[in-house]
Amino acid sequence: MSEPPQNLEAEEYVLGAMILSPQAIEAVRPMLQAGDFYRGSHGAIYLAALALYARGEAAARLKLDELLENVHRILGKPPQAVTGDADNSPSIVIEEVALRVASNGDGASA
Repeated sequence: MSEPPQNLEAEEYVLGAMILSPQAIEAVRPMLQAGDFYRGSHGAIYLAALALYARGEAAARLKLDELLENVHRILGKPPQAVTGDADNSPSIVIEEVALRVASNGDGASA
């Protein structure tokens, strides 16, 4: 059985941008939901970043450190710097969700 459509690099880039920039959170928040991420841990990180942002704490160094520690705990490895196209990464994630929906009917990961 083949893997459902996904682009983990695009997901990681979106999350990295959100952690580094409140403007990135504003840009992707209307476009993505936690369930759009193929990897469940990415959805959890997305929700954590949104929660910090909603409390006005996204830019606080201590909160960022806490978020990164949670990323490390969830992924089992330290977060790595990601490179990519800031303008296209959210669109790539959305396109992969659409392909998963088309292939299995609900967008859920296997």
